[in-house]
Amino acid sequence: DLERLGGTELYRFMGTNNAHALFEKLALAGIYVRRFDWSETHLRIGLPATSEAELRLSRALNPLG
Repeated sequence: DLERLGGTELYRFMGTNNAHALFEKLALAGIYVRRFDWSETHLRIGLPATSEAELRLSRALNPLG
């Protein structure tokens, strides 16, 4: 479960209970994502610039994907 906490035109700052696992999944899917040493529940996820990247992000966030 993801919670939008903030962001800009380039990224979203998100909260989740499984940030490290989601980080790995997004990174392997080619999504720009950053985790933070100071938190195990926060990520910064880059917003897709193309429709292909949007599809990749959607698939990576799908719990069945």
